[in-house]
Amino acid sequence: MYNYMKNLLVFTAILTSLVSFGQEKEILAAKNYESIGRFATAIQFYKKAEARDKYLAEEERVELYKSLIFCHEKLKDTKPMEDYFEKIEALQILSDSLALKYSEVLRTLNNYSKAESVYLKVANRQKDIVLKQNMLNTLERFKKNKSKKQPYEVKKTNLNVQGLSMGIAEDKNGVIIGMPTTTDGFTYY
Repeated sequence: MYNYMKNLLVFTAILTSLVSFGQEKEILAAKNYESIGRFATAIQFYKKAEARDKYLAEEERVELYKSLIFCHEKLKDTKPMEDYFEKIEALQILSDSLALKYSEVLRTLNNYSKAESVYLKVANRQKDIVLKQNMLNTLERFKKNKSKKQPYEVKKTNLNVQGLSMGIAEDKNGVIIGMPTTTDGFTYY
């Protein structure tokens, strides 16, 4: 019986180390894809590692979820971000910066009551009285104005900038459109 238990223990240790090695390899590949801006591919590798996340330590799981949040944010895919914030929150208290991002994601998904609750928790944790009051004032303005429509409408234009970048900003008199001057001396409008 002793040899059986010993063999079972050795087998379990080897299996766990192989799974762990596979996860490290997947996470490394995901980080490499993330570093070159291939976020969709990075997500695929992170999800493979996530499928076996029970083998990761708590802090490693949190880092995995943060990486998934980052990649989904880059792809403007907010719905999965909410799930990963919840997974982190189940493991530990969200840092202020992460909680504020979570609140922003919740607002984007029109989950205003939860967004306000998360934001209020962050505001109440602030030791700086001025910062805390500013955050509470911001929350009140948000509650007051969340049902108002935007004062502008985004539409496609027929502006031809000939492949050049341009910037747009609001001004009290309307919209400012900024376009670069080329080195050949011509300005394109």
